[in-house]
Amino acid sequence: MASLKDFLLLVYLVVAAGVLTLTSIKRSVDNNSRSASYVPATNLRVIVNHKPDGTVTGSRTLADLRYLTLGSSNTYGVGLTNRYSAYPFLLSPNPTKVSNIAVKQADVAPPKVLYPSVSCIKQSINELYGPDEEFDVIVLEHDIIDFHGLYNLAQIMRTRYPDAIIILLCVWAPAHFDWYVNNERRGTFYDWANSHSVAFYDFMSTAKFHNKLDIRWPDQKQLINLHKRIENEFNTQLLFYLHDDFDRRKDPKECILQYTYYFQKDHLHLTQFGHRGVVQSIQKIVNDVAHHQSNILLQQPRVGTWLDDNKGEYDTMSCPSLNEFMQIEGGEDSI
Repeated sequence: MASLKDFLLLVYLVVAAGVLTLTSIKRSVDNNSRSASYVPATNLRVIVNHKPDGTVTGSRTLADLRYLTLGSSNTYGVGLTNRYSAYPFLLSPNPTKVSNIAVKQADVAPPKVLYPSVSCIKQSINELYGPDEEFDVIVLEHDIIDFHGLYNLAQIMRTRYPDAIIILLCVWAPAHFDWYVNNERRGTFYDWANSHSVAFYDFMSTAKFHNKLDIRWPDQKQLINLHKRIENEFNTQLLFYLHDDFDRRKDPKECILQYTYYFQKDHLHLTQFGHRGVVQSIQKIVNDVAHHQSNILLQQPRVGTWLDDNKGEYDTMSCPSLNEFMQIEGGEDSI
């Protein structure tokens, strides 16, 4: 029987290997900038299933995990030369392990809809995998402007998948910064560009952008409070992408210029470089949660019931088969 010393050494080596793997990928991407070749750290083995006394009962690789991603245009991969280089498709080398349900255009009909109906999600998963499919990691993507229905969806997903790691992925884009005129908010930077028929990318180097346009940090109190409520009630993890990197003491224009390469020319959708960063961040969260929470990433996680969406938060859009603005991918057919 292995001694306690040998066991602790094994734990240390596994953790160290995980940290080094993630770090090496980040350095590779940073060094090669937007043209970097990218291989997700899917061979990373994480320690899981801790007992209350700290005993380790098993381990799994990131490539073995089953993912469900729900979101809008970034989750769909809008604007990419190859939309299959979007973050959902980089999470695992095995396409049967990832189910991606995305709204290609969230603003095709009022109100803006980020997610399909619960009945649609249920139907789609059942068609791909059967009624008892299990998921280890669930990603709910939104942004600082559009988060309608996020609370209800998190509640529904937690009720259905009580053992899953649920990640709230919030993408903060330069287009979401506030636009002011005469000290009065007129909308977002995106609204200004549309009203003036100006392309973001071409406008960044002009004197008007630097000297005339009043761009400010947006108010996030409502969203931050919502995130905290969901985290507290449904044990979710928050990935506020790039948020912690922004220095709010600086002029927001400096941050827009600093992070330009993360976003496409519309300064709304992520580039391949931006999507790779999302993958790294998701993998880090999964790794951290697996090391610090007991009874997580079980080989056979529980599957609960579907909570009825009796408030109708998502019923304004039909399923992908009936709606050209939605897409679902996964299962054996995606190979």
